Parts: sequence; C-alpha cells; structure tokens
Amino acid sequence: MSQLKLSVHALLLFLAVSMFAVAAEKSVSPVENYAFCSEDSLDYPSGELTITYRVEDADGNLLDKYTEVALLGQVISKVPDKVKRQAYTTYSIPEPVKISNVDKVVRIVAAWNLPFELSKDLKNAHWYNLALRNGADYVTVENGYKCNVKTTKDDAVKDAYQWAFTGNPYTGIVVYNRTDTTKTLAKVNDKAILSSKIYAWKIVEGTNGFLLANNEDGKYINEYGGEGGYLGFWSSKSEIGSMFQTSEVGAMTIRYLELSSGASLKLFRSSAEKSNGRAILIIPGGGYSSIAGSNEGASWAPFFNELGYTAALLTYTTPPTAHDAPMKQALDAMDYLRRNVEECNTSTGQIGVIGFSAGGHLASTVATHASAAERPAFQILFYPVITMDASYTHKGSRNNLIGKNPPPALVKLYSNEKQVTKDTPMAYICWADDDGVVPPLNSINYTKALEENGVSVHTKNFPTGGHGYGFKTSYTYHKQIVQDLTEWMLNVDNVLTDIKTPIEQVVESDVYYNLYGQPVSAPQRGIYIKNGRKIFVK
Repeated sequence: MSQLKLSVHALLLFLAVSMFAVAAEKSVSPVENYAFCSEDSLDYPSGELTITYRVEDADGNLLDKYTEVALLGQVISKVPDKVKRQAYTTYSIPEPVKISNVDKVVRIVAAWNLPFELSKDLKNAHWYNLALRNGADYVTVENGYKCNVKTTKDDAVKDAYQWAFTGNPYTGIVVYNRTDTTKTLAKVNDKAILSSKIYAWKIVEGTNGFLLANNEDGKYINEYGGEGGYLGFWSSKSEIGSMFQTSEVGAMTIRYLELSSGASLKLFRSSAEKSNGRAILIIPGGGYSSIAGSNEGASWAPFFNELGYTAALLTYTTPPTAHDAPMKQALDAMDYLRRNVEECNTSTGQIGVIGFSAGGHLASTVATHASAAERPAFQILFYPVITMDASYTHKGSRNNLIGKNPPPALVKLYSNEKQVTKDTPMAYICWADDDGVVPPLNSINYTKALEENGVSVHTKNFPTGGHGYGFKTSYTYHKQIVQDLTEWMLNVDNVLTDIKTPIEQVVESDVYYNLYGQPVSAPQRGIYIKNGRKIFVK
C-alpha cells in the first residue's frame, strides 16, 4: 500500500514538472519568435492585439486609417509599408508608441511639400498663374479654357488667368479660377472646364512640374489639340503638354473700378497678414496726354503690398476735359479707398500718393490743393513736373492741362511750389540730375518751398538716369532707390501711428511737443508734434 502511494506522488510530481516546463516554454516563445520586439516587452504579458494607424494632417484631420496586428510592448516608431504614399508628401510618427492595452493607436502625420500653397479659404487665397509646356504660356478660362500663347503681363493679373488650390494629395486637389469661385475645375466630357460640383484631382509628381489626373479614368489634363488648344486629356504622363507649372500672382487682390468722375482704378489689395490699414494711390505720368506703362504703375504694387499698403493704380482722363478734372478724379479715388474699408484693407483712412512726371504734378496738386479732410497722408514724387512757369516747366504737360495761353492766375494756381503751406503733407522726392525732359529745378524748388514751410521732406537725386526710369530694374540706381524708399516708408509708418495722448490745444508755430504731449524747447532728431501735426526733425 505504501508503495502505491509513493508511485502516485511520483507521478503527480512528474506531471507538475512537465506542466511547468511547458508553461515556461510558452512564456518565452513570443519573445524568441519576434526578434524586432523591444526588450521592454518582457515586462508585459505575452500576446497579440489589433492596433490602428491614423494618417492625419498637421491639424489632426483624419486622412486615412489602417489596422494591423502588433505585440504587447512593441515600440512603433517607423511608418509601415502598407501606408499609402501620396505625391509631394512626407510621413512621420511624431512620438514612438509602446503598444499596450491602453495605447493601441499610432498617429502618422502627413506633411505636404507641394509646388503651390494650399488655401484654407478663398477670401485670403494664394492665387497662381497656371502654365503648360514648361511654363511657356498661361492657362486662362477666356475663349474656351485655352493656353494663351501670347500671354502679356496685363493678362497675367486678370482674374481669368488666376488659379487657387484647396484639398490635399490624399482626398484630392480642388482647383478654382478667380472669375467664379463657386465652381471648380472639372472633367466635363472631353474638356476640363469650371463646373458647379466639387471636383478633386489626383496630383502626380513630374520632373519639371506636376500633373493632374482625373478620378474617372486616370487620364491627365493636357493642352488638347496642340499649341493654344483647350484643356483636354492625355493618357501619357510623360507628355510635355500635360506638365503644369505655377507662379504666384501674389497675395494681392486686383479689381478694376470705374469711378463716377470718369477715371478708373485698379486695386491691388494687401494681404490680411501684412496689411497695416493704409493705402497708396499710384499716379503714372504721360504729360497729361496719355497714361504711362507699368514702369510707373502696376510694377510698384508688389513693393507697397509687401510694406502692408493696398496699392491703387489711377487711370485718369487725358487730355483733361477741364484743368481741375485730374485732381477731382484723384480725390474721387482716395475717397473710394477711405470709404470702402473692408474691400480695400484701409481701416486707418490714411492714404498716400505717389506720382511720376506729370503724375507727380497731379500728386503734388492733390497734396497742396486738397482740403484737410481730403489731403493725402504723404506724397512721393519721382522726377515730377511741379511748376507751370514756362521757363522751366514741361511744356507738353502745361499745354495739355491749362492750355497754350493760360491766364496768369491759372499758371500760379498749378505752380505747386507756390501753393505749399505748413499743412502740406510730408514728401519724398527723387530725380536724376541729367533729366532732359523735366528740369530738376522742379524738384529742387518744391523741396525748398516745403522746407521753408516746416514740412518734412526727404530727397534722393542721382547723377545720371534721365527721365522715366520708374521701377526699371535695369536702372543703375534701382536697388538704392528701393532701399532708400523702403527705409523712408518705415519711418512714415511711425509718423502715421495714432498719438496716444492727443494734443488738443492750439500751439504756437515755434513750440514742439513730444509724442506724450510734453513741450520740447530744443527738439533733437526724431518725431515731434508741431501745430498739432507729426513731423520729422533731422
């Protein structure tokens, strides 16, 4: 009997040892079988579970998701191969995830590196010219959605030539044209035109640009029918006619306005990010017989937009129907800018003027003749016509504005060096000493009159350059002009900033105040208040 008990005990001991061995073997086998598992996983119970990979954009919006089996304790730090790769996109896992019963979601961030900026809303969109054939010609909705083979600079700033992009490479790129932002570019039969439906395009990387494939049959937009043809479709992504390139028009909004006085205004809005609430009226020259080109007009708009100013290009009637017609049109334009605050980004109501040659005469006329309520905040004059004195005026400008035999009173009225007062706005004047069209004496005498009346004036003259250089980048002193005018404009911003302690009392002409309303007997270099106005003291 005792031998039987001993055998039973031995058998139970054997079974216990065997079961322990099996259990021990099972407990280590997952670690041995998954060599890529972190050593930390030894602290967790063995086992597998389903985890979720979330592909998100930088704002946390879900783009795609995948499920996969992983081990408890496994550390995920690399993007798995099964994640679908999209063009112009990089993927990363911001922080490694150690898989547990709690942490079973791995976040993958998709970042775009597109050849254009995606716009979150169309009110402040990035607008681009869209070109085919290695950027040779711009795509336009005019005349049947064709690629214009004779695109000009004036064409490029039209709404019909401007395109914006929303969406993303995952869900598709949505393309808008500025002529009608309620519609998107869509495949309609064999053409690509604007449609009321939201249409998303697949973007494909190319060596010299990008392609847009439609989501029906995967064909690419191209210039169907050869050079100058409308937007159709092509099956080969290597076709050069299918390769797009972009160039940003800028953050400006361009609008064409017909003013009640007969003039027109082209509006280049500053971006919401850069806007300082101010504007500048650009007045080209042309001897009061025509309107000069972009060198004295639209080419300046990006410069002022970058400084936060909405730029407004004035086209006034030439020759004038009456001697006061140009000034009335300029004042009408400035009034429009002040009243239409939201459209023009002009919350301060402060409007400056810049004029060239005869446009400089018009700008200085507005500066010296306008009422206090209408007066510009500052004036910038390039090689301006100032006087109507026959001995040193520009003859063509004088004849077109006041006639060949004007009465002396009219000559005096439009000789602006004689109209300067202490209330005339601060000025920047630039000219070339060898100007053979408008004598430099116009600028010199106007500068003298401003200084005699205590008006802040900054001058910049060069030994050569003649007349009409405007914004020509080929001009020898172009970079110096841009740098000097930029510095002056930044100082103007300080001058135009509202005074924290307004000066209410009437002050004597020889009394200066600092910006805190304290009298200063001997003002040094800086900004002071004189006669209730901010001025520079050099």
